[in-house]
Amino acid sequence: AAIAQMDTVTFLDYVQVVQYSSSADSEGSTLLQGTDENKKRLIEYINGLESGGSTNGEAGVKKAFDICPK
Repeated sequence: AAIAQMDTVTFLDYVQVVQYSSSADSEGSTLLQGTDENKKRLIEYINGLESGGSTNGEAGVKKAFDICPK
């Protein structure tokens, strides 16, 4: 589903992927412009994710807010 969403992103958009289980992580610490190169980078990141840990949604939301500009 996350990869399918990349088809809706244009160069006018800014995007990031946050994964969370026991903790949260992302492909970077800033939003990325929705260029073809950046979308490819995010898809590669998504494809490299592995399942495991618990579902710590709070960590995921905190990470997302840390990435978004204030």
